[in-house]
Amino acid sequence: MKKPDLMIFNVLTWEPIWGLNPIRYLTSVKENSFKRDGSRIIQDNTFTTFDKLISTDGNSDFIYISSLRGLEFRYLSMPATNNITPSSNSLYINEKPIIKSNINMELTYNSEFDKLIVKNDTYQNVWEMYGLKKCDMLISSDKNCNILYSNNNINITYASFNKNINNTTDKLKEVSLSLFDNILSYTALSSTGDITINNNQYTLHKEYFTADDGYFFISGDGNLILMSNTSEYKWAAKKIITEREYDAGEIKIGESFREGEMLYCGDYSMIILNGKLFYRDHKSKISTEIKYSIKDLAYLYKIVVGSNSISFRNKNNDDIYNIYYNKVSNNSKLYCDKNTRSIVWKIDNTIKWRYPEISSNNGDLQDKRYILLCNKYYQKCLYAANRIGSNVRYADYSKTLKNFKWYFETINKKSYLKSAINDDIYLIVDNDKLITGKCSENMDKARILYNEPKNYIEYFNSSNKQ
Repeated sequence: MKKPDLMIFNVLTWEPIWGLNPIRYLTSVKENSFKRDGSRIIQDNTFTTFDKLISTDGNSDFIYISSLRGLEFRYLSMPATNNITPSSNSLYINEKPIIKSNINMELTYNSEFDKLIVKNDTYQNVWEMYGLKKCDMLISSDKNCNILYSNNNINITYASFNKNINNTTDKLKEVSLSLFDNILSYTALSSTGDITINNNQYTLHKEYFTADDGYFFISGDGNLILMSNTSEYKWAAKKIITEREYDAGEIKIGESFREGEMLYCGDYSMIILNGKLFYRDHKSKISTEIKYSIKDLAYLYKIVVGSNSISFRNKNNDDIYNIYYNKVSNNSKLYCDKNTRSIVWKIDNTIKWRYPEISSNNGDLQDKRYILLCNKYYQKCLYAANRIGSNVRYADYSKTLKNFKWYFETINKKSYLKSAINDDIYLIVDNDKLITGKCSENMDKARILYNEPKNYIEYFNSSNKQ
């Protein structure tokens, strides 16, 4: 509306008391709507300067927009807010779109909680704006504190990263807005740990394992982080929480892997919780404690990947267990071997530790049907030496020796060629040479396909992927 020629204000609050052009006492604001009660306008398509919006609670409370201090809540003013207008299925504050693609939106005021509410024909709460909202934390179990609306400030007090903070948190809004075409209405944290946007229109995060008893957000270093009641890091707006991404699939020398952090492999993971190491199968929803030593060990706080070892350490940074390699190398990492759905420590292209161990009982083992691998032109067959690491050579076939016999084993739908002399010997390709290698340490070098109709074998790697 146009400014009236003459106004009377409360000089303490700058509430408009009287205007030569009558002040509007609106009950709601709705697109393409205009209503009068006698000569007084009670519904219009914009809420603007000098207007009062009457509470839906049935009392005489109201919210108003002053020319000096903007939108006036009970305990807070927003000077930059001059008008709020639903138009063309969107909601605008000062001509800036806040919500898009919502039909029949209506703006009302609730004095009990001192907040503006936008609803439509489908949802009672499409969006809210509150004068002052205090939460101990943004937490899934509190309906008042599990939703973060755009263009709002929430005062949260929580001990985060060993510091007491009392800060305004709307970082999630800033991150989410860049991800979607539609403007963010609100972000909700569900009881199952899912983070959804705009009435489940989008999902920022979905719980990948089993639901914990509770979830909450913490803030630190300009980041918004989701944790569960088990102290597990579940999600982060800026991905990196410590020295690495929270869902990293490998840990290199110097990178963090401590309590609450995980090695994320898609449909499985490894995590340190409550002083123990766990392998979690996201498909079966089963968590299995990893016994990395036969001894009873102290509280595990972190795993350190080194240049010749991986160290299992307690909260005092003391080693409680180590696995060593006989050489020093910067090519050392703990990572997801998705071919076998296992966690592997590899150093210098040698696998020194794996969980779960790969054996003939792991995966879908075919019946042992032995084959010979022969060259018909030389009339000689592949012969495996008894010692692991030896070259495989051609020799004259002997029925009495198992060294000539091989069989295929299928693990997780991938085929490997094993020697009949030892159930833990694979035929592998290393530096373009055929040699024998220990099964549990050479899964990535042992992918060999057998073409039964044509009777030949082929080494499978990234360059000849079929």
